[in-house]
Amino acid sequence: MKTKQVKQTATSRLTVLAILTAIVFVILRVANIIDWQWVWVLGPLWIGFGIAIIIPLIIGLIEDIRRWNEINRIK
Repeated sequence: MKTKQVKQTATSRLTVLAILTAIVFVILRVANIIDWQWVWVLGPLWIGFGIAIIIPLIIGLIEDIRRWNEINRIK
């Protein structure tokens, strides 16, 4: 139970950090202090989202390959 709580706290902190970073970047971009493309200004948001999607997909693919190998060894 405690490990799950620690993971949730770490995830919450990373999410808050990503949102705050994105807000700072948007303010800097709107104030013309930085001249970045919007895709990079909003990068902290989409990078975290992308990682949250890609990692489970990779884990699922590895699990499918492992199961496929086990099935083919039995025959």
